[in-house]
Amino acid sequence: MIINAEEIFEMAIQIERDGENFYKRAASIAPSPETKNFLNSLAGIEKDHQMVFIGIKDAYVAKHETTVPDLDGQALSYLRAMVEGKVFGSGPSTTSLNNNSSLNDIFQTAVDFEKNSVVFFSVMKKIVPDNDDKNKIDILINEEVGHIAVISREMAAVRKTSAL
Repeated sequence: MIINAEEIFEMAIQIERDGENFYKRAASIAPSPETKNFLNSLAGIEKDHQMVFIGIKDAYVAKHETTVPDLDGQALSYLRAMVEGKVFGSGPSTTSLNNNSSLNDIFQTAVDFEKNSVVFFSVMKKIVPDNDDKNKIDILINEEVGHIAVISREMAAVRKTSAL
């Protein structure tokens, strides 16, 4: 099976765009200025990630064939299924947020999104032949893992406060 690498990069860019939109929408309904700032900062990071993937894609297309073999015949199918919501939801949905969404709901959706991004980028890294690009993807994976930790701490703080 042949994979169109450009398509995979576009999927990654869309994942980051969805994350940016989710965090912006979540910030717009957040109850406190601190939470708004936190969510807006995550939106900015997702925007930065889009730019990194655009740069990797452009460099990749300039240096390589845009098609690469999918040696085990599974990577592309898995990546498509992930983006289409067959492996996980279609990404954090801004339509699922409303003024009644709790911070816990927002943070849980964000954690799920970040986890799914890590899985997608890890699979994606397998099809990228250039070590510099793999390293850039590793940096993004590590940032997403960091987001999970930070969001989880915020979620725990919210739960602790609401339990008082």
